[in-house]
Amino acid sequence: MPPPLPPDTPLPPKRELDIGRCFSDAMEVYQKNLGMFVLAAFLFWVLSIIPPLILVGPLWGGVCMMTLNAMTRDDKRIEFSDMFIGFNRFFPLIGLFLITLIAMLAGCVVLIIPGLFLMTIWLFPTYLMMDKGVGVFDALGMSYRVVMRGGFWKNFSLALLIVLISIAPEMVPYLGIIISWFVVPIAWLVNTSAYIQLVREEAPAVEPGDGDPARCGRCGYAMRGVTTFNCPECGADLREVGMIPTQI
Repeated sequence: MPPPLPPDTPLPPKRELDIGRCFSDAMEVYQKNLGMFVLAAFLFWVLSIIPPLILVGPLWGGVCMMTLNAMTRDDKRIEFSDMFIGFNRFFPLIGLFLITLIAMLAGCVVLIIPGLFLMTIWLFPTYLMMDKGVGVFDALGMSYRVVMRGGFWKNFSLALLIVLISIAPEMVPYLGIIISWFVVPIAWLVNTSAYIQLVREEAPAVEPGDGDPARCGRCGYAMRGVTTFNCPECGADLREVGMIPTQI
């Protein structure tokens, strides 16, 4: 493992969330896959109520990867089979869903503000579990750090918009469920774009030509400027997970 870098090495610039881009990215993918998204939302609705809630965690894990893969492909097309990838981590995803659901409901019942806070800092744990392969509690902690580094209030605003998009169709009498099959996938994609901006697209840590910094062996975070043995992104001990060396 490379030795710690000098203290005067510049830190990576702070990554800011662009909410406008979240919606433009979402609509680009949505327009190319409208029929598939309606079918995916319909299946998600059916499978999440039979049996009640048990499959929501694995299904959401699949949706995260389905939208993430589509948004990062050149043709922006979804692979419908990706929706079921989450069943490969069936029990961890159920555990994550139950922990976040119970905590957020409790926060909203006791006092609305704690529930909204948890809803914001836990925008990304399922993405992190599926994309980075981390465990439940590591994913929760990483999501908190990603949100805080990307700007809490911007993420808070985004979380409110996602909730609004998700529940607004339900308020339409008689046709609310059907309308939701068309609208909810937009909320999925908005969330996915935020994840890509704050996790997948890391701001360069050095000037062009200086070479890429080594990266954390668990989450891939660029370690330029880090002088400890703990990754500031996922908290992993670098002596255990190792570091990915600079590409020559």
